[in-house]
Amino acid sequence: MTTLREQILGAQDIARETVPCPEWGTDIVLHGLTARARFQIVARFSDDSGKVSYEDLYPALVVACAHAPDSDELLFTDEDLDAIAGKSATPVERLGQAAMRISGIGTGKTDKQGDPVTPADDEGKAS
Repeated sequence: MTTLREQILGAQDIARETVPCPEWGTDIVLHGLTARARFQIVARFSDDSGKVSYEDLYPALVVACAHAPDSDELLFTDEDLDAIAGKSATPVERLGQAAMRISGIGTGKTDKQGDPVTPADDEGKAS
């Protein structure tokens, strides 16, 4: 009989989503971030006040979450970060926002520029 601990630790709880990427001529399979990876990536791309730099975050999420649709292998490495940042904003933003959603990053709200608002961005703004 499986214990609750074994059940939880054995659960396949990392979300996956296939995102059409016609600009690149393929679909991309995104894997959500683990808790550790999520905390690390948000910390890496947040300033001292907790404000997230989406210019840096979206490409980093593509690198961290994008997998090949046929083999499910991770597509990119950290060495590809600048190259992804140099690609068209449309697919990078689409993939970045989907990666945020399936990784539990953000509040579902957007700021005036349309960027997702993270919990750190949203602190103290409730009225």
